Parts: sequence; C-alpha cells; structure tokens
Amino acid sequence: MGQCGCGDFAGDFRFCGPEDRWYVVQFYPSCELCNSPAGVILYKFGPEEMKTWGCHDLPEMSLDEEAAFLPVLHPDKLRKKITDYMEAALDEVLEEFAPAVNQTINDFYKEGGQQNAGM
Repeated sequence: MGQCGCGDFAGDFRFCGPEDRWYVVQFYPSCELCNSPAGVILYKFGPEEMKTWGCHDLPEMSLDEEAAFLPVLHPDKLRKKITDYMEAALDEVLEEFAPAVNQTINDFYKEGGQQNAGM
C-alpha cells in the first residue's frame, strides 16, 4: 500500500462473495517511514488467484454469522436506480433523498474519492 513497500500483501481474513469470488481483507496500521495513513485494503480474487496468492491459509469469516455483504455500486448506477424510483412516482421523501445522494457522491469525488469505484 505504501511507497516503501509497507502493507505488501498479508491479508487478515477472507470471505466468499457472489460468483465464487473471494475477498481478502487486510488492516493496514499506517507507516511512519512513507507517511501512509491507516486503512483497510480489500483484495478480490478468483478461485485460481486464491491458490496463487496462498490465501487458503487465512481465517475465513462467515458473513451469515459475522456481517452482511454490501455490493459496491458505481455512482452512475446508484443515480440511475434513484431516477428509476423517482419516475415510478414514489413519495416526496425520495425527491429529497436523490439530491442529497448526488451531493454526497460529488463531494466524495471532489476530495479525491475512491480510485476504482464500481469494482
């Protein structure tokens, strides 16, 4: 993750997502050497990549017991979904919701945003 090589792949745990894709989560504590901030790194692997990277030895987290899987939506897909609902004439609460979501997304990207939105 960092420029000095800190945060190179280590992975803390793994979980299985849709379509037999595996996700490996790594908690990155930060680095004083290259001044990288703390963060969470999420890797996405296919079955063969899991073998290549040696991820099968990582502890597996069961999402049914530990958490819920939230798919990442590209901002354009989110906007389209909201527009579809708006056209379906839902109540006025949604009319207030859509501009707020758009503003949040725009602010996020103005501040540097996620490099690979909509993985």
